Amino acid sequence: MIAGSRRLPTEHLSIRVPWHDSGWSGAVCANPGRNTACRSLTRIAQSKDDTSENEIAGCAFAELASNKLPPCVEERAGFMAPVPLTLTKRHPYVKSSVDSHGHFAPTHWTTQPFSAACIPFRWMLKENSAELAGCYQLGFQDDREPELSFKKGTAWVQERANQLVMLDTFFGAVRPEESLCFFYAKDTPLSSSSARVIVGVGLVRSVGEHVEYEYTTPIEQAPLRGVLWERNVEHSIRPGFEDGFLFPYRQLFDLAMEKGLDPEQFVAFAPDEAFGSFSYTSEHVSHDHAIASVLACMRTLDRMSEVLVPCIDQRRKCCHAKHCVPRSQSVLAVSRADSWGPYVEEAVSD
Repeated sequence: MIAGSRRLPTEHLSIRVPWHDSGWSGAVCANPGRNTACRSLTRIAQSKDDTSENEIAGCAFAELASNKLPPCVEERAGFMAPVPLTLTKRHPYVKSSVDSHGHFAPTHWTTQPFSAACIPFRWMLKENSAELAGCYQLGFQDDREPELSFKKGTAWVQERANQLVMLDTFFGAVRPEESLCFFYAKDTPLSSSSARVIVGVGLVRSVGEHVEYEYTTPIEQAPLRGVLWERNVEHSIRPGFEDGFLFPYRQLFDLAMEKGLDPEQFVAFAPDEAFGSFSYTSEHVSHDHAIASVLACMRTLDRMSEVLVPCIDQRRKCCHAKHCVPRSQSVLAVSRADSWGPYVEEAVSD
C-alpha cells in the first residue's frame, strides 16, 4: 500500500454487473436483441448494437476480435468466465486534455478467470476526497492534482499518488477468504423495481495489484502519471456452486412466463437501507448490510424452492435434487467470515 493510504477494518464488497441471459459465463448473450435490461448502464446504452451482437450471439468473448466485443465486457458481463481476457485501455482524456494526458498510451489490462474488474467510483470523485481523507486520515493532497483544460475532468482524481491513496485504502479493506462479494444488477427482466437485484454471492479469493498506464515518454519525464482504477477481484463462485452461488433467475423467468407467475416475488433485492452500499459500481458493504443481504438471499431461495423443483438446471448446483439449498448449507457457503458468520447462522435459525 502506498504511503498515505490506510488499512481499514474488513469490509465486504458489492460489484455491479449488467443483466445477461446466459449466466455471465464469458460469452455474448444467446439473444442480445431481447436483452434490454442491460441498457440501464450508460456505457452499454450508448454503444450496444443489437444487429452486430446478434451475429455473434453465444460466441465467447476470448474468441472475438477486440472490435467485435460488446460493450458489456467493460461492465463485468463475464465475471464467471473460466479464461482470462485481455483488453486495451485508453485514457479518456488523451485527446481532450493533451497537455496533461496526451502522453498516456494504450495499456493492456487482463481480467483473470472468475474475476471482476472492480472500480469504486465514489472514492475517485474529487468532491468526496476531502471527506474520505478526513474521515480515514488519508494522505490525499489536492495540490498534486493537475489543472485540466476542460471542466468535466476536474471531477475525478487524476494524479497517481492520490489515486493510489484512495484505491489502496478501498481495496485494502477487502480481505481474501474473509470478505463476501455481492454481485448485483440495476435492472433485470424479472422486476421493474429500482431496487438493486442480487444475482450472486461468493467469497473474495484474491485482490489484484494496480496497473499503471503506459506512456509515450520515459516514465521519469511524464508530466503526469496515473493508474487504471480497476482491480481484479477473484471470487469463489464456480459452476458447481459449492462455495457461493448464482440465483437461477433465467430458469425462474421462463417458468414464471409459462405458469403466469409474477417473477418479482422470486427476486433477491438488496435491503433498502443498503442502497448506498450497492451503488457506484463497487462499494464497501458493512457487516450489518452483509447480514441483511444474506438473509434476503435465504428468503428468496426458500420461495424459489416452492416452484423451481421440477426444472432445476444441474449447472446451477445452488439447488439440490429435491429442494433448494437448505438454509444451513447456503449460509455456510456464502458467509464464511468468522467475525460475523455465527450471527447470521443464529439469525437464520430464529
